[in-house]
Order: sequence, then structure tokens, then C-alpha cells
Amino acid sequence: MSGHVWWTSPLDNLTHAIGDSTGPGDGTVDTECGRVLDIEKAAKSPSGSFCDDCLQKVGTKVDDSSRWR
Repeated sequence: MSGHVWWTSPLDNLTHAIGDSTGPGDGTVDTECGRVLDIEKAAKSPSGSFCDDCLQKVGTKVDDSSRWR
């Protein structure tokens, strides 16, 4: 099972799922919904609402709600 972490974007105040990939290596990460987060500006704890698109993509794999990074 693939793990996900959830970080909050300061741009839309939604908490997005980030998969196992590390991203392009430029300080950004790709979210499951296709958005790109600047990891330096994203919050490492839940804030706001969860992104509906990320929840739909992750589906039953939402197994990481207690692991905030």
C-alpha cells in the first residue's frame, strides 16, 4: 500500500495528499490532485479543509491521517 502525507497549501488553504514521489527536486512536490506545492511554504499540519480532488484520487488509501510531516 502506498503511503501519503497531507500538507496544507497557503494558496488555497486546502490540505493536499502527497504521494511517495519526491517531486522535481526544486523545492516543490506534486499533489495527488495535480497541484504543485512549494514545500517551504506549505504547512506540515492540518489546516483548513481536505482537498476533494486529492481525497477522490487517494480513495481508501487514506491511511496517513496521523503522520504529518
